[in-house]
Amino acid sequence: MDDVKLKYFLSVAKYLNFTEAAKDHYMTQPAISRQISELERDLGTKLFHRSTRTVTLTKSGELFLEDAKRILSLAENARERILLADSTEDLELKIIYLTSPTRTFLPELVRQFHINHPQVSIDLHSKTAQEIADDIQNPTADIYFSMSSDLKQHKSMITRNLFTDTFCFVCRNDHPCLNGSSIDPEKIASEPFLMFQAETAAYMNRQILKVCRELNFIPKYTKTYNSMDDVILATECGLGISILPYKTRFYAPESISCIPINHQTPGSTIGIAWIPDSDNPAISWFLDQLDQLIEANPAWF
Repeated sequence: MDDVKLKYFLSVAKYLNFTEAAKDHYMTQPAISRQISELERDLGTKLFHRSTRTVTLTKSGELFLEDAKRILSLAENARERILLADSTEDLELKIIYLTSPTRTFLPELVRQFHINHPQVSIDLHSKTAQEIADDIQNPTADIYFSMSSDLKQHKSMITRNLFTDTFCFVCRNDHPCLNGSSIDPEKIASEPFLMFQAETAAYMNRQILKVCRELNFIPKYTKTYNSMDDVILATECGLGISILPYKTRFYAPESISCIPINHQTPGSTIGIAWIPDSDNPAISWFLDQLDQLIEANPAWF
């Protein structure tokens, strides 16, 4: 079975007419009919019902139609990857990202991209939200993942929202404030509260304080931290409780409970930003890979 015969098959399936399909390939009707007959012999089944007036797909032909499209697509992608590997040996894609909110999807995204584009060298750098907000003023990377509100500060970058998360209480499973699947806000007012440093995570700091006000309690700070990973670790160590984005539940350790909160404060919106009109083709390839991942795993976004 070769690609040419598959293309002939798709043309006949499109028009349900051998003469029209032959015109697409600058062939005669008998020639394309002969090619389809050879394909049917290769497969051991009839693909079309033929009469003097009509051409229709058989049941086998209907099933084979999607397979033929997929086979041709895979073959074309393979050829493109081989050609790109020969012609773009020195491509690099630099990605700066905020660790915690991207943990659910970034590893798989980069893994798939690396498989499909092995000729691209991937340079990953983790930074705090404030560091990313500063860096994007004079971009040093091709791709940024961070808080959308920070990414949008630089008007020359193209920004796209990926998802908006809500908030949840996080505490150890054995914390005394935890009652099954709920936490009493009145009890946590006196509990040690783990918070972000305002200098490095200003937006998250403000939003969490808004949630606390809506729940009518003032958090009793014990210590502030640079990153969400630090807050999660301190929570796991039993140093206090906190409020974090609800997607934390996807990667928090088993010893941590994430209890959703009903409140009015908007959650944190995570986005991606990239340099427009770049001469680096790896950026558009990466964005295409992201779209495929979103379609395959909508729960992550």
